[in-house]
Amino acid sequence: MLGWLLLPFRLIGYLALLIVVVGFTATFGLPALDLCQSNGPGIACESERLQPIADFGLSVVYVSVFTGIPLIIAFVGLIFLGLDVGRWLHRRLN
Repeated sequence: MLGWLLLPFRLIGYLALLIVVVGFTATFGLPALDLCQSNGPGIACESERLQPIADFGLSVVYVSVFTGIPLIIAFVGLIFLGLDVGRWLHRRLN
């Protein structure tokens, strides 16, 4: 019964975890792969297709750092993910 009540929180946590991971990966991955240049507070890409991805990642990082709300919700999603993986492994091994 309690699992159904926590389902919306679990889904929101998973979604926040996905968004934060993709945002941080885009922000730090694109300059690391030399696809974009990190120039101070922004990221500049020569490709028109990569610029929206870099802008999305940078906005996720800024909102996460300055408010902390996406990081907290993503941490809750990480806890739910750990519990679900633990349950799955327990069922699989027994």
